[in-house]
Amino acid sequence: MNNNRDIATGVSARLANKLFKQTRAFAHAISDFPIKHLYLIGVCCSALFILFALAPPEQAEAKRNNLNLIDKLTQVEADSSTIEAPNFNDPSALGISPEAEIYDLENPLPKSWRRIRVEIRAGDTLGKVFERLSINAANTQIIEQLTSAPQGAVFSLIHPGETLTFDFDAHDTLQGLSLRATPLIYYIASRTTDNRFKIEEHHIKPDVHTSIAHATIQSSLFKAGQQADLSETLVMELAKIFRWDIDFAQDIHEGDQFSVVYETHYLRGKAIGSGKILAAEFINDGRTFSAIRFEDANGEADYYSVDGEPMHKAFLRTPVEFTHISSYFDPHREHPILHSIRAHKGVDYAAPRGTPVKAAGDGEIVFAGTKSGYGNVIMIQHGAQYRTVYAHLNGYAKNIKANMPIHQGQIIGYVGSTGLATGPHLHYEFQVNGIHQNPLTVKLPNSPSLSPKYLAAFKTQSQFLIHQLALAKTNQTIVASSQ
Repeated sequence: MNNNRDIATGVSARLANKLFKQTRAFAHAISDFPIKHLYLIGVCCSALFILFALAPPEQAEAKRNNLNLIDKLTQVEADSSTIEAPNFNDPSALGISPEAEIYDLENPLPKSWRRIRVEIRAGDTLGKVFERLSINAANTQIIEQLTSAPQGAVFSLIHPGETLTFDFDAHDTLQGLSLRATPLIYYIASRTTDNRFKIEEHHIKPDVHTSIAHATIQSSLFKAGQQADLSETLVMELAKIFRWDIDFAQDIHEGDQFSVVYETHYLRGKAIGSGKILAAEFINDGRTFSAIRFEDANGEADYYSVDGEPMHKAFLRTPVEFTHISSYFDPHREHPILHSIRAHKGVDYAAPRGTPVKAAGDGEIVFAGTKSGYGNVIMIQHGAQYRTVYAHLNGYAKNIKANMPIHQGQIIGYVGSTGLATGPHLHYEFQVNGIHQNPLTVKLPNSPSLSPKYLAAFKTQSQFLIHQLALAKTNQTIVASSQ
């Protein structure tokens, strides 16, 4: 017993001596560190101990969720590329767009599944994408079955720049396929219990903010729009709003101005595109036109003047995209072919042969055929008072015939030079109660005014938007407000 006690005592002494030497060596090693650094290390270690010891369960859960997110992001594979030193605070560093990250968060993968995202290249087909991903024959057959279904056609018609996302389970079986058609719209095909695929349209809701812009036209509307950081789509929408009052092919002057209040869409703080125009003002040759967007309780939206009168008129001012006016309304014009004084009862819009011609307003075709000097001509009756005539057509749109109803903007024919014409153009007439009027100056009738039951709400909404238009004109920046 005493021998055992002596052995134990000896072992303890040796261990204590060894611990003392290691402690002295460690103290000697850190003696070269500045004392301030040692204090700082001690404080940090204490803080970390307190943080992990006292952290509430919610924070611990948040930490786990962050780790799960990082794990999820690392499963996203860039097509034929590798990423070094990714910054998980910046999804774009992983090749993940904000909308893709939101998609991942809204459609999380089960544990042990993997997700592969591929951007479509020029000339890609589904077959090429499958080959690039080494998708096995069984999965290929499944996707072929999917795309052969009528509702699966969207997956067959892929285009460069779109993104396909493949979800595989732990057995490497395809369980889902999605196509990002736009930054905000996905088509998702998911496997059902009977091994078929169900396709659903999936929308990501962006943050919507209000933006303003103002510009003065120096050369063209589109260049002014670019200088105001407006997309081409917004500029075209602006022209569409005022097209009943302004001829954007002929009436735009240097010094004309416009102001716009419009929606900007954001995802994770990044602007991804524009939305609707909420209000606009256009000063054209000294004349000011204002338009406010209003949506009624039924979801019907349109643009109205500040007085509640519709911007939409019963007739288009010009029914064709033309290059120039080759002949104006003139009761005393000398005919270029007959060389005699013969009233020109309309306006000639020169345009390339085959340019689409649109109906100026809703109505009914009363004649579609050939008529002497008019050549191929279409006549449309709009109610009891108004009639429009479209002459020298190269041909008619499909199914156009007499006695059929027609809608404003519907293509009815194509520019030509049939009849007595010196070159391709549209001869356009506008008649009121059988009397020819100058299409360029005739006062066009309005569409129905805003319903009285909505007028008060419209007035309230328009005051705010008119104020924003005023800010735009003074080049003041407003803080984008989320809607």
